[in-house]
Amino acid sequence: EYHRQTPLSPEASFLGNHAPPLVAETMPIMTATNTAPSQQLGQMAQAKRGGPKQSFSSGGSTQGSSLKRNKLINRNISVASESGNVNMLLQVVDANLADMNGINLATAFHRVAKAAPRSERELTAFRRHPTFARLFDGVLEHVQNHSLRHSLPSEAVAQTAVPGEMPVQCLSIVAWSCASLQLRHRPLFAALAEVAAPRLLDLKPYELSNLLWAFAKVGLNHCELFKNIADRLLSRQEGEFKVQCLSTIAWSFATLKRRNLVLFNSLAKEVCHHVASMKPQEMSNTLWAFAKNNYAHVDLFRTLGDTIASDASSMAFKAQEISNTAWAFATVGLQHRVLFAKIEAVSLRQQQAPQNVANLLWAFAKLKVRPGDKLIDILVDSAMRKLTQYKPAELSAVVWAMAQLAPHNAPFLAVVARACVERASEFSCNGVANLAGALSSVPLQEPQLYVAVLQSSFPRLQHLLPRALVTLLNGATCAALNPVYALHQASLQAATAQIADHVVARLAEFQPGELLELAKALKPSSSGGAEAVDELRRALSRFVDEAALPQGAVEKRPPSVGSMSTADESQEDDDSEDAIWPTRDRMDSMLSSSPGLDDASPALADTAACRAPDGRLAPALAAALETKAAA
Repeated sequence: EYHRQTPLSPEASFLGNHAPPLVAETMPIMTATNTAPSQQLGQMAQAKRGGPKQSFSSGGSTQGSSLKRNKLINRNISVASESGNVNMLLQVVDANLADMNGINLATAFHRVAKAAPRSERELTAFRRHPTFARLFDGVLEHVQNHSLRHSLPSEAVAQTAVPGEMPVQCLSIVAWSCASLQLRHRPLFAALAEVAAPRLLDLKPYELSNLLWAFAKVGLNHCELFKNIADRLLSRQEGEFKVQCLSTIAWSFATLKRRNLVLFNSLAKEVCHHVASMKPQEMSNTLWAFAKNNYAHVDLFRTLGDTIASDASSMAFKAQEISNTAWAFATVGLQHRVLFAKIEAVSLRQQQAPQNVANLLWAFAKLKVRPGDKLIDILVDSAMRKLTQYKPAELSAVVWAMAQLAPHNAPFLAVVARACVERASEFSCNGVANLAGALSSVPLQEPQLYVAVLQSSFPRLQHLLPRALVTLLNGATCAALNPVYALHQASLQAATAQIADHVVARLAEFQPGELLELAKALKPSSSGGAEAVDELRRALSRFVDEAALPQGAVEKRPPSVGSMSTADESQEDDDSEDAIWPTRDRMDSMLSSSPGLDDASPALADTAACRAPDGRLAPALAAALETKAAA
């Protein structure tokens, strides 16, 4: 009854209207007849078995008859499901619901999830069907009252102690079905976790990975379950989990922002040994997961990059997969020019969705790898035709990337900038700051548009993260140096003063590296002599002197446009761009607060993730590790 599944592509929007992966092909709808559904099922089952349907023995025990009855229910559910007639399937479920045991409930729920419609509107109506509602209530009641929910594996309660109860393996089926049906039911998932967490050894590798995928898909993070899964994975044998499962596991941990460097290091090592058996989606998802966790495992990225670049099957990569691959390399800051040449060649042949266009442009610009004019023209043409479909973060990324790759394409930049201004209210708080940073160096044909963007951020200043405030202030000072904005100097200086006045009150929230970037942004030649700006300069000078920070410790970066990951678009932290090599204070904070990192500290210095592409250990990380080890 169970089919191995892979996760949806990571860029699919949260609980989006996508069909579960590897869904069985739709069977033709049966033609209407006067035969009752039960008679149709009997005829179909008889034809499938090649003989008449056997009758029950009248002399069997009650338990034996019940078991036969449950087997027949499962068979009828399977036959109805294979017919492709969802109404017949619901009729069979409704007729047998009262007699279903745990396995029957799991089977019915799984088959219904596979047969359910995929469009959001149809799925919403389907979930209101009376039979489906009763089936879900039955599953919920069964799991919540499971005899193993509050017991430990060491206790003398065997899984077969309660006749007809769901075995632990069925919990993975129930979780997968809920995720496929977009059912984010907290009490049910909590009960599933309580039963499964102490009994992960009872699950096969693909059952465990599917359970993990389901929790990640609905966005529910059960700490005990994920901790136990991490422990289970770290004790696995080489080759026990197929590479498909390892990719799903990495995707799930990254989607829920579960950072465990020891686990990811073990996943990377095993994936590198089996890269030849990976499919395009598995490569793309794995790279996305490591980039999402800010884990630049050089060996993994190099191995997968070489494979994609040299393998003729790379042409089989879908547009979404190839753009995610580019995004992953750019996010961790690892260049692979041969791979990006292959990405360019593949992208020329594909129809690009808005997110793919934004990812590709942003990745090429971030790594300073300029694609050919032909690809830029194709992506620009695609963007112009679908501009209204772009999300705010995608618009911001396109503006910033085009300012780096083709700054003289004034007509396109003007159209996109105008669209951004018209939709400024749709941008998140930090997104407005990113937009201001992206537009600061663009040669806009209508300079007043930039002033409007800057002013739209003023009511949201108190909600901006320090990283976003740095981007906003840097954008305002950069715009003051842009000759295009020469006629708007007074407005830009007033905006800079207002932002500076707000930053002064929040200086204690800034990291040392961010303070240095603020100091660099406030050059006398670029920020005027407003009183608020001078006060910020003096305050920054005191902070820098007290912290004894070297003035050249942090190199000024271009305006941040965010990670462009749409797996967690509702999260504000995705709007800010992390440094590839964190500052010492930030790394100390990560090592002391992130779950699972304390145990990893002694081993981190031996991993490829701790080293820059040239093989040197990152200085900030090395110092943080030494301090942590001494403590």
